[in-house]
Amino acid sequence: MKNVRTALLYFSCLLAAPLLAQAQIGGGSCSASLLSGTYAFTLGGRAVSAAGVFSGLYQANGTAVFDSLSKVTLTVTANTNQALGRQLTYSGTYTVPSNCSGVINITTGTTATFALVVWNSGANFNFTGSDATYAYTGSGSRQPGGCATATLSGEFVYTANGFNLNGSTINGTGDEAGVLQFDGQGNVTDSYYITTGGTVTQYSATGTYSVTGCSAAATLVDGAGKSTALNISITNPAATAFDILEGNSTYVRAGAAHSAFLNPSQSIGNVASYDVNATPPGSVFVLFGTNLATRPA
Repeated sequence: MKNVRTALLYFSCLLAAPLLAQAQIGGGSCSASLLSGTYAFTLGGRAVSAAGVFSGLYQANGTAVFDSLSKVTLTVTANTNQALGRQLTYSGTYTVPSNCSGVINITTGTTATFALVVWNSGANFNFTGSDATYAYTGSGSRQPGGCATATLSGEFVYTANGFNLNGSTINGTGDEAGVLQFDGQGNVTDSYYITTGGTVTQYSATGTYSVTGCSAAATLVDGAGKSTALNISITNPAATAFDILEGNSTYVRAGAAHSAFLNPSQSIGNVASYDVNATPPGSVFVLFGTNLATRPA
């Protein structure tokens, strides 16, 4: 096991310089044209009263379409403590100065301003901001084209977190981890654990899914007959990762999933997009696997 530990340390040394370099904003290399086409994005928000009381939540995913000049349109499915599965469209303008730190101004659908950071040569962005109700954070990644039902196939491991609901009242938190199995033909199964109130419970569910563009919608029914709606936004060209939004009358959660690799050659990918075979010299990469290091005694 000494060799394994040495290898992991070597990876850390290789990663340190690129990570620091990519964290810097500047260099005069950015412009609005870097954001072009369709991006998968996820957005989370919280409403806090002037007295400091957590009074509302917002979880959404969907697509952001940039015209490479100044216009942006956001199309989302959103869950809040007031309503589930809301289909919303926001539009406005964006700017990306040469230092890669810009602004999104939403003027249609709601009024909101977001601080925007573009990275990975325009393949990714992060943003944060607020409107009259929520304070938001979110991120996006360039989405592939030409997705179909067969695009979602195989096992995907995922985690999600969110809040438990009693009507419109937020009455707790819940965390989830599991494995989604897609058959590539519109059927999906889920085996998962939920932690809430200090208790871990195992569940299973089955259902169907459909793909439109590179987004998907699924309905899962567990053993007790409880139905949950899932909204999926594929986040990389290889379709090996996606954002996930889920909700029913008792909870809302948001998270992310990644394919459970069976082929070892797919275990190394670009950390920004999770694409395999996309790690040129100087790039930051991610390594997936088991038994990469020993547990402490």
